[in-house]
Amino acid sequence: MQKLIFLNDWFFNEKLLYDSFEPLTNRFDVEISKSSDLLNIGENAIIAGWGSGCLDILEAMNKNDLNNIKILISPYLDYDYFVYNRSDKSGEFEATYRKKTGILEDEYIDPDRDVNKNRGRVVYPDKNRWFKNTYVFIGDSDRLVPFKYHLYFAEMYNGCSFHLIENAGFSPFYKSGDFLDILEANTPL
Repeated sequence: MQKLIFLNDWFFNEKLLYDSFEPLTNRFDVEISKSSDLLNIGENAIIAGWGSGCLDILEAMNKNDLNNIKILISPYLDYDYFVYNRSDKSGEFEATYRKKTGILEDEYIDPDRDVNKNRGRVVYPDKNRWFKNTYVFIGDSDRLVPFKYHLYFAEMYNGCSFHLIENAGFSPFYKSGDFLDILEANTPL
């Protein structure tokens, strides 16, 4: 059985992600975690990341020539830009995060989240590198990461395959039955 590792956003309850990706657990040995050992990230057949979980994958892509399948969901390059340098008042980021991602139920927010875990983390691509076997999924209604930022991301990563999911936000798999169908139709899963 092939191994799929899913690197979760730092705010989301990883136990509940299994519900969203349940159909894949029948075909893959799925592990969901907040971060990964970058030395071993290439040992997985498929690496998926969402939001801040993509930062580990992007870092590994810059350092290694990874041949495995990489799936990035609502990725961004600069953690502080989306967490600290916002117009939100101090201490209001989490409420804004929930509103902008559309994740309103308390059970989906990780009680052990650490907003400072990725502080100062910025990952820009090596412009001379071709990023193969990389699939990026973004929602057309993403209220956390603006569409023009997703276009900027697309311009910076040569060779990635980009897919826009209609009527989806920052967490396109959350309460969206179409996401897995679109994922399977556009990646070699």
